[in-house]
Amino acid sequence: MMNRNSLLRRACLTFLMGSLAIASIVVSLTFFPFLHERMYPVRYIQSETPILKIDSPYIENGEIETRQFSLTRGQEVRLVAGGAHLSSIEADGEILEIDNSHLSRDQLQAMTPSRASVNRKVWLRKTKDGPLEEAYIQPGTPFKVIDADLDDYDASAGLLRWYQIETLPNSTEDDASFQPLTGYIPGSVVLWLAYSNASTAPAKEFQKDIPEAASLGKEACPQPDRKENSLPDPERALNVSLPVLFDYSSQIEDYMTRNDFNTLIVTLKDENGKLSYLSDTASAFLGDDIDAAQPWAIDMDSFRALVDRLKAKGIFMAARLETFLDPLLAQSRPDLALCEENGTPALLEGSYWTSPYEHRVWQYNLDLALEACSIGFQEIQFDSLRFPAGSAGLTDPNLPGRTEQIDGFLYEARNLLEEKHVYTGATLEPDAVYDEINLESGQSFQGMRQAANRLYVLPYLQNLQLLSANYGIEVFGSAHDVLQAFTSQLAKYPPQEYDSSLCVSLQGFGLMSPQTLQAQIQGVLDGGQTSYAINTIDGHPDRLYPLEPAFQALSIPAAPYTDEVYEEPVARLHCLPCSFRRAGLLATQAA
Repeated sequence: MMNRNSLLRRACLTFLMGSLAIASIVVSLTFFPFLHERMYPVRYIQSETPILKIDSPYIENGEIETRQFSLTRGQEVRLVAGGAHLSSIEADGEILEIDNSHLSRDQLQAMTPSRASVNRKVWLRKTKDGPLEEAYIQPGTPFKVIDADLDDYDASAGLLRWYQIETLPNSTEDDASFQPLTGYIPGSVVLWLAYSNASTAPAKEFQKDIPEAASLGKEACPQPDRKENSLPDPERALNVSLPVLFDYSSQIEDYMTRNDFNTLIVTLKDENGKLSYLSDTASAFLGDDIDAAQPWAIDMDSFRALVDRLKAKGIFMAARLETFLDPLLAQSRPDLALCEENGTPALLEGSYWTSPYEHRVWQYNLDLALEACSIGFQEIQFDSLRFPAGSAGLTDPNLPGRTEQIDGFLYEARNLLEEKHVYTGATLEPDAVYDEINLESGQSFQGMRQAANRLYVLPYLQNLQLLSANYGIEVFGSAHDVLQAFTSQLAKYPPQEYDSSLCVSLQGFGLMSPQTLQAQIQGVLDGGQTSYAINTIDGHPDRLYPLEPAFQALSIPAAPYTDEVYEEPVARLHCLPCSFRRAGLLATQAA
């Protein structure tokens, strides 16, 4: 039997060992992060592009292969082993070898170029998210960053949302007479010309020649990969008006399910400039004219609930906004309109248009787009994103400058919407597919395809009948053949990296039979495109139900292409769905 002293010594020893164990744990918890940080210090990726591609070699079956890894600008990594020019880092569980010029000790410096330009013409803002100013900077204009904030960091894109910048003189400019411009620009348009000097080793400053404006843009605008909000591919879309959707949502939902549609394109601002909901943005901008702009009183809470319910059913929700076709705004604010010499709004294509040169018009439509994002829409489609026919003599005779306005608006929209993880869509007139650039409308197929996330091409039969034979469509005996010939024209433009996806919008209005609509769809598919949208103007069940046989089996022979498709010839190529309403075709259809 142990004596009392032995028990006491054993208890003391146990207590001491326990205390030492606890102390060692405390010391480990306290000093291990410190030691780990000293052994494997944090670095941040800096790169001239938002995504840095790293090739890493490995051996497989005795052969040297390479795997490519993507690192985002500003991403935190651990330095495993440093060298004079190359270092080993741990990133996402992988050990990679990287040039020291891509490593920075400071995250904000990693996100901030020491010298930069822009990849396109950009309008300045006085504040972040503020209205567009009249001052802008052109590609090739160098600038320095005077302020940036890590709160604006988008880790998934490797971008800062905003930089406050000050322009620098070009080598050809006289420093004494140079007047710098200052303001905020989106980080997505910044073209890096030199890194910061915060590398693990002396930074390898790269000095890039500023490329010509015409060659800029593709590598600067990668298409986003959003798992939480993916663009349907292939897209099967229906165009509907908000009042019809609000009244017949269950019927439209059932119709979509039966016929394999996955997308609703909901018109929020129509060809009259009217909105289908109680818009705070419109109230602030239109003032006393708001009553005329909102004939339907759908409140925001009910609107959001409807959008949420349809999204929960797996329906992708896109909002459609008539952009520059806005007779309500043009007539109430002639200072924002395309006008005759006497200052009165010009009647063009049977309506009144706002000016694409007016940034206040840009701002109104961009604010409406952001409001649609807050309602829950996943894509914003900008329709009538062009100059109308007959406007060439009303504004700038330098027609090539028009494409700059249209592309510029799309880029501004995309800059804002990408932050909301919302896609940017736009509609394209069919003649821009054949000629690539329509100087009068300002639409450029390649330019708009580069700027948008989704481009909706509009080969309505009523439009295609007017295209001259030298465009490659000579057979008008079949809706199938006409759409197949048109769609095949898209093959002239092989998709480039970062180009938007395409969707062919088809005519479902007028005296349309299901056989003719089915022939159109089959022609699109046979022409090599997989996504299509059906436009019946408002998507009312009375117009949808008679067309339902068109979606049952897409393998029938081509239907005859006859004049039954339209009630009367159209006077010109540049006609959009709004023109059909004014032409009385809907009244004929309803009768």
